[in-house]
Amino acid sequence: MQSIPRIFGLVAGSIAMLFPFLGQADTVLSESASAEQIYQHFRQQHPSQVEACFPELDLVDGPDTLAWGAEGKGPGWLRAVIAVDASGSMAGQAGSEVKMQAATDAVTRFVQSLSGKAEIGLVVFGHKGSNDESGKAVSCAGVETLLPVGPDAAGAVAQALDAIQPTGWTPLATAIKAAGEALAPEAEEGKQVVFIVSDGEETCGGDPVAAARVLHDSGTRAIVNVIGFDLPAEDRAKLTEVAEVGGGVYLDAASGDEVMKALQRHSAWIQTRFDHNVEAVRAQTTNSTSSFVGKSNAQKCVADIQNSEYSLVSEWIRDLRQRGFSSEAFMGFREMVISDHGKNREMLEAYRAKLDAMSDEANRAIKETIVPPGMPAPETGD
Repeated sequence: MQSIPRIFGLVAGSIAMLFPFLGQADTVLSESASAEQIYQHFRQQHPSQVEACFPELDLVDGPDTLAWGAEGKGPGWLRAVIAVDASGSMAGQAGSEVKMQAATDAVTRFVQSLSGKAEIGLVVFGHKGSNDESGKAVSCAGVETLLPVGPDAAGAVAQALDAIQPTGWTPLATAIKAAGEALAPEAEEGKQVVFIVSDGEETCGGDPVAAARVLHDSGTRAIVNVIGFDLPAEDRAKLTEVAEVGGGVYLDAASGDEVMKALQRHSAWIQTRFDHNVEAVRAQTTNSTSSFVGKSNAQKCVADIQNSEYSLVSEWIRDLRQRGFSSEAFMGFREMVISDHGKNREMLEAYRAKLDAMSDEANRAIKETIVPPGMPAPETGD
């Protein structure tokens, strides 16, 4: 025969199973309990967990601001056309060197320094006609693709340039167009490049700025870099603009060695800038994705909590009704929980707006490190 305390314990356990909210409270609710008391009793057993739906967002900083002159792994580009000015002024001297010969030596050494994967083409301009008015038309039309773009060009470049005599005018715009035509019509950004070596600006009436812009914006996506070889100061602004709109950089060179150095710096910078910008864009994408996932997870978390509480509230109301609680009390309790859910949704919207703002701010800072076409413009002689 079971003892009275044992029987009492079984009965109490049965009541707790029937009314799960009764056995876990500090005090048992009476049928005269108010809506507020029922609500507090509910929250004592089922505290809100919604704060856990709003964790801090982990964002990435992206790369540091890229400074001009950073060493690259280069070349990252696949194809290049070197356009060499052979106008009459290239027969002049730069220090102790004849400019045409110095440029030929520099270009040859540069091509020899490249890996076997790099494909090189050669365009020469200004080597036809003469540098007087009678020979201008022939000279301005005298843009020639000496070598199509291809591998193992070092020996051919030297041989082709050695045969060129500087003679006439400077059809720079036409040369840029010819260089573009020698490249593949479709390519990824940074994979094709034009290197221009010139000692003067356009003298044939063309618009090299427009030509560089068209080339860079075309399917070739070619980057146009310019090396001003012993260039007069008054001509630098125009050739700098040619490089900038062509997505490249202008550099000065006062000697053949500096032309060689400039070609190498251009080559390295293309890859360095490209790698840096890829890293920056990847960081922006990571932040945007983290924000999107965070907002989605928070929305699901809040919905799951609210759906679970709706189910619990329905059970509580059913039990309260069976025990004789007033409808005013248990329906008031229901409204209080629904009010919590409204506040939860407000917290969710504030959290989503916070994640958007944090991601936008982080990505704005990253965007400032992305090096735009034509930038930075190094100081003269850098």
